[in-house]
Amino acid sequence: LLLSLVGAATLALAWRSRIAIALVTALSLALLQRLGWLERVPAIGGATLARLGRISYSLFLIHFPVLLLVNAAVSQLMPAGPWIDAAGLAVALALSLGAAGLLHRWVEMQSQSWRAVLVLFGGLLVCGAVGNVL
Repeated sequence: LLLSLVGAATLALAWRSRIAIALVTALSLALLQRLGWLERVPAIGGATLARLGRISYSLFLIHFPVLLLVNAAVSQLMPAGPWIDAAGLAVALALSLGAAGLLHRWVEMQSQSWRAVLVLFGGLLVCGAVGNVL
């Protein structure tokens, strides 16, 4: 109830479609949990959803740079067109999920030494340089 009231007040002050979508999603999840439907999720791919949940923060951190890199590569190397753009989005999604899995395993789940941190930072600099060239 409190979430509904805060969300409605926020939307009344300044309508934002992103806030409306987030509010509907949050209320839907709360309702599904209240009805007990979320306990049935393991029967319909719960392991995949659990894995995505574990890497969600890494995915949040990595998806935008990967999307920018793929966008730069597709716009420079391929002709413009809706099918090319859709393929680029599919590639960006696959690369983001893969990179998020690696980032989760190599960074979030491990205590890093200074050497590992410097290697990771160097890798990020190289990725940035490659993205800047494209």
